[in-house]
Amino acid sequence: MSEVPGSYFAYPHPQVTSRINFSLIFCPPPAGPKVGMQINWDLRSPTSSPSSVASPLATNPLTPPPSNPPTVGPSALPTAGPLSARAGCSRVVIIPKPVGEPGRPGSGGFNLEDILQNTYNWTKKDVETLLVRVYSYVSRYLFLISYSILQAYIHREATRTLRLDTSYCSQNQTLINKICEMAMDADHWPVLTNYDNCWPVRSALKLILKYKSEALRQVEGKRVAACIRDVIDNREKSHEPSSSDEV
Repeated sequence: MSEVPGSYFAYPHPQVTSRINFSLIFCPPPAGPKVGMQINWDLRSPTSSPSSVASPLATNPLTPPPSNPPTVGPSALPTAGPLSARAGCSRVVIIPKPVGEPGRPGSGGFNLEDILQNTYNWTKKDVETLLVRVYSYVSRYLFLISYSILQAYIHREATRTLRLDTSYCSQNQTLINKICEMAMDADHWPVLTNYDNCWPVRSALKLILKYKSEALRQVEGKRVAACIRDVIDNREKSHEPSSSDEV
């Protein structure tokens, strides 16, 4: 009988007799993974495979990483005058035009200088500078010339320029808008963009055109009155009897 290793027996080699039956007892195999077992090597998500674990950016690599938007605090109402306020706030609040028309505080309107200073914190110098600048715009675009020259050109230039003998509503609105755009330029008063329809400039234009048209009407009235007097005087002289008629 060949010698069999002792590890295959549950007890030491016994004495061989005819009453003993021998059988082989195999040791259990070492523990190991079964064939076909899916091993998850990702320790971060034990219930998913590496292909299923993806960051939010993996779906679209072109998507920028999320960032918290900057906190924007409430902006103050841009009521300050042009020397202390500038346009371009994070939240622009449009300042509405006051009720009524400028130059008529006793008839439901408002005084432009008072409301800019007392309500919107403009300084007196701000208001005066605005009126001077608007008047210079009027001089450039409204064909501001002496009455003697205006009398010759008024009918020809009326269709191309603003007229000083008519009200604001009768003017060319394209030129009015151009004046407002110049006033709101960055070199002048960009804060005016916060005022609804640039109403400070339009109010100043209304005042200037009102006073100029009234002055021109007075001059025209005096001229017409002088012409009438000349005609009456000439007629009276033509009807005076001559010296020969008296003889």
